[in-house]
Amino acid sequence: MLARLGFNRDALAIDLDEIASACAQPAQLSELRRLYGIVAELPADVRVPLVLHRIEGLALAEVARVTKMSLSTVKRRIQEAEARLREQGERREQGERGGEPRGRAERERRDETP
Repeated sequence: MLARLGFNRDALAIDLDEIASACAQPAQLSELRRLYGIVAELPADVRVPLVLHRIEGLALAEVARVTKMSLSTVKRRIQEAEARLREQGERREQGERGGEPRGRAERERRDETP
């Protein structure tokens, strides 16, 4: 669990090939690696509550007790972590596509710009 929380990262690296289902498609494994990479980059103050709640399955009240944070702080930090994950995911997607706009509305705005 310490590795998933991001403590002692070098000593306890997570081997996704070992824990992923044998029937997982290469694209799924690639996406899982990408997500784990993004989570690992989060600052500890938002990563720890996120991992304890979303990955380890602890209830919000339990995360608050374990981390000695108020319940509202835990909720706020999980929301911040999720927002950062979305932002990082969108940045990486745009980088992989060479910065092309994602959706139809974005493409239309680009085409309307003189």
